[in-house]
Amino acid sequence: MCEIELLDTTPKCWICSVNDADSREHRIKGSDQKIVFNGQLPIYYGKNRIRQQEPITDFNDKSFKYDPSLCRKCNNEVTQKSDLAWEKLSRSLHNDWELIKLNKAITLSKIFPNNVDRNMILVQLYFVKMFGCAITEFEAPINLNSFSKAILTQNEKHPKEHPFVYISFRDSADLRSESYTEISDIDTFKNNAGIVEFAYMFYRIGDVTVDIIYSENNYNIDLNGALKPSDMCNNNLLLCATAPTLRNLLYER
Repeated sequence: MCEIELLDTTPKCWICSVNDADSREHRIKGSDQKIVFNGQLPIYYGKNRIRQQEPITDFNDKSFKYDPSLCRKCNNEVTQKSDLAWEKLSRSLHNDWELIKLNKAITLSKIFPNNVDRNMILVQLYFVKMFGCAITEFEAPINLNSFSKAILTQNEKHPKEHPFVYISFRDSADLRSESYTEISDIDTFKNNAGIVEFAYMFYRIGDVTVDIIYSENNYNIDLNGALKPSDMCNNNLLLCATAPTLRNLLYER
């Protein structure tokens, strides 16, 4: 007697590794799109800065989302707290950006008066989720175990930051319209042994740009002020002037 067992080849959620990946994460968060575009549609979407000719009339259009790589539970229930923390920070940045630029600092205690440390960990974990979705879509050679492990702590009493993900905030500082959003592809840089030690992407919403960096070894990288939440030791987070750069020209993409 011959028994045949069909293998389940359905991709699994990279966070829980249990449920089917049937949910898409927004490239630019829906609430950010609504703030920047003042809730007005249609808008035009472009890839590689080539504008699509047909206007988009729904902020939930799949053009705005990564390929399915999460389950619905992880994309909604499990990561809700980090989504809400970034939404609160993002709205404050948008409303007060001119004053923030003048002071060259973000007063975190004004935005999160009850618990700066916890909320900035949650903000980092929002970008950890986005970074993980980009890693999956672009098939970057980075192990996602540390990403999922950090994300799954966010509903604990004391959520834990990702130890190798740094974020910074800077003025977009170009001639593009304030009604403009952009997210980069993920760039990975390998050392001489071919191991990815540095990965980078940026997230732009109008005048505000967030740089997100993954690095297990900062020796050859100038983070230019990018920090982990545990390094944000006071209530004033300084704006950065430029994006992170590499010091070692032997690195290759």
